[in-house]
Amino acid sequence: MLSDIEYKIIEDCKCGYEELFILISLIPEGEEKKLFTAIINLCEQKLLACRYKNNPQYEPTLNELMDYLNKRKKTGEELETYPEVCEEYEFIATESGIDLLKEDDKPIRKRN
Repeated sequence: MLSDIEYKIIEDCKCGYEELFILISLIPEGEEKKLFTAIINLCEQKLLACRYKNNPQYEPTLNELMDYLNKRKKTGEELETYPEVCEEYEFIATESGIDLLKEDDKPIRKRN
């Protein structure tokens, strides 16, 4: 069973790749570690896939995501904007992840 944040991540990533900065905007400031832990958990369960540096099967770690956050905060970047000081992570729900959504929350049609 998915937690509320895990469900929201899958729902936001169901139609295509979603950048990490967009996912950060889903949560209150200061709860990024909770978000990152959920992302890592979903990736480990193969419910979410990550693309990073043109690698479509990248497996991020919590430390990497926290480093991303710390670099952005250190330079004063707005977290809800595309990063300039580091490369962006992108996430997409897998078919297994989409299968866990309520029927009304599933995409209208399958992705290509």
